[in-house]
Amino acid sequence: MSQSSQLSPMEELLMIKVGMVALGVAAGALTISTWHRILAWLVDHDVLLPAADSPLVGVPGGEGVGLDASRLAIATAVLLFLIVCGVAAIRQRLNHRAEEIA
Repeated sequence: MSQSSQLSPMEELLMIKVGMVALGVAAGALTISTWHRILAWLVDHDVLLPAADSPLVGVPGGEGVGLDASRLAIATAVLLFLIVCGVAAIRQRLNHRAEEIA
């Protein structure tokens, strides 16, 4: 049996489907009480602002906790970085496939 690191298109589709199901199960397991414990931990560690500090952007289900301008700028930068890394990885994969075909 060959030990190839290449996945067939059907295997890639299967991996995507399994990932989506796993994500759905994980999201379903995250209950409201767990969400509130996570938010409380983030407030305790000064990642989020408590409602008393009147944040600019509130967190859904957070009862007023959220981000101020500086935390919002950092969160936006991290999100943009993740998007750029994802797009770069996808483009690299597509270029690699195009080279294999040619």
